[in-house]
Amino acid sequence: MKKHSVCLLLLLVVVYCQTNSHAGTIIGGSNLLDYSDISKLEAWLNEGPLKLTNIFDYKSGDAKSSIDFHSSVDGKGRTFVVIRATDDNVTSDVGGYDSQSWRSDGGFNFGYDMTGFLFNLDSSMVYRPSPNYFSGLVHAIYNPHLGPTYGAGYDLAVLESLNTGYSYLWTYGENAGISIVSRQSYDGYNMLISNIEVFSISNCEANIATPEPSTMLLMGIGLAGAVFMRRRAKRS
Repeated sequence: MKKHSVCLLLLLVVVYCQTNSHAGTIIGGSNLLDYSDISKLEAWLNEGPLKLTNIFDYKSGDAKSSIDFHSSVDGKGRTFVVIRATDDNVTSDVGGYDSQSWRSDGGFNFGYDMTGFLFNLDSSMVYRPSPNYFSGLVHAIYNPHLGPTYGAGYDLAVLESLNTGYSYLWTYGENAGISIVSRQSYDGYNMLISNIEVFSISNCEANIATPEPSTMLLMGIGLAGAVFMRRRAKRS
């Protein structure tokens, strides 16, 4: 009976740890992402668990420009960009995945990649490339005078000041001409941007073998209980 109690205690500890562990990790903090958002990104990327490292942060009022953006993110490999923007009185957290490094050498540089995608975290919508434009699948535009910019239609574009931009879905998604922020037809007005965060992406298999402190505490309690029960059994 005592052995069964010990096994039950350990089982409860394991179940609790599994249901309260996070899929991915954020390094450097985030004002825009939580763990439910990471789960969405992992599902859309079909990869995980992921380690996301915050390599650039812009907040409204910062004296930052596209030059600061590129100096922080160029050459850092694949990234998620998350943007909090308001368009047509709708505020959404939107962004994009780019499997290629950002760059800012020369003038306009076009990227072509079928694996890139855009997303709206609030509506849980993902927008995959769609060859609507004559130049093909221009998934991103790299230019020193632009912040993170995706798609030939300027599907999601951040202008040089970083506090404004616009969205006209064309390369991404099936509904050309709508804003990814408001999910309404483009109205000709710029969207206002309050936050931008850029995350480099790597796999974090190590997280599976390294429990969080709360998980380690619960495991310790479970093991201590097992030892206590075993000692009592020996004494009796």
